[in-house]
Amino acid sequence: MTQTLTLFYLDEQPVYALPGETVLDALIRHGHEMGHSCTPGNCQACLLKHLDGPLPPAGQIGLPPTLKQQGMVLACNCPARANMHLVSNIEQQLYRARLVRRHSLNDDVSRFVFAAPPGYAFQPGQCVSIRNPAGVSRSYAIASGDDANSFSLHIRRKPNGLFSSWLHEILSPGDEIQLTEPWGRCRYRSAYGQDELLIFAFDTGIGAAVAMVEEALARGHEADIYLYHWGRSREDLYLHKPLLELMLRERRFYYQGLISNQGDCDRIDHKRIQLREATEVLAQKIRVSRWQRLFLFGDPGMVAKMAITPRLRLLGMDRVHRVSFDYRDLRRLPR
Repeated sequence: MTQTLTLFYLDEQPVYALPGETVLDALIRHGHEMGHSCTPGNCQACLLKHLDGPLPPAGQIGLPPTLKQQGMVLACNCPARANMHLVSNIEQQLYRARLVRRHSLNDDVSRFVFAAPPGYAFQPGQCVSIRNPAGVSRSYAIASGDDANSFSLHIRRKPNGLFSSWLHEILSPGDEIQLTEPWGRCRYRSAYGQDELLIFAFDTGIGAAVAMVEEALARGHEADIYLYHWGRSREDLYLHKPLLELMLRERRFYYQGLISNQGDCDRIDHKRIQLREATEVLAQKIRVSRWQRLFLFGDPGMVAKMAITPRLRLLGMDRVHRVSFDYRDLRRLPR
């Protein structure tokens, strides 16, 4: 059977999409050097500008209002539509933030504290892309800073990672970075005040997760908050002690550490740190209720695995918030 192709245009060049393809799917299949990273719309590396023709609402899901008003779309979420005209050579508004300090959280993870630019509105749990002098971008979730005018990023140094090596070895206090406007639904809102919050943080996603918990508590959240931090080893639970202390202070806050490394079995108490799958915990905690809300932060593989948990349908996708990144094929500035 002959498939009906959908013709759209990128930079005035024709592109044919197969049935069901997104704009990004079609561009990759045709060999376009289209920057992309996370693929579900979190990182904004595949941002394009809509000029003419149909504009599917799905292409703008997750974008901040300012980008929607400018006609921006995410190629990974945007279904291909006939006679849609898009351009790739767009200029995002960039801000400058100064590094205040950096300190180690464990052997591989550091906390970078930045002074927020004037008028820069952000919330813990939102995402931001930062750019180095070579034009390479990476996206991270925002964690708490030292005060209301600063924010931090928890960043793991990756083996052979050029970007993370630049951050850990070259970027110094007083240096400035370029960053985008923050975005994302993985943040606390006052409307959630009576919802039971289930929060699962994987690896460095714990930074943004804890910041969101702190904001919820500061706003007088009325229901219970459950935070689970998953790591491969005991050392990955680098906020374990302060989270235990927070649990002692806040009667509605509950914390549990989870690890997967069988070799650490004799190094944990099997109470506050358990050798257990996060999906198993999630399946037990979800119930039929309109007063539960789920947040997923961190490692993309783990977040994706959690997102297909069968019982998740009991919540409804409008009550599931997630943020994760996969650092491959990331965008560079035009040379």
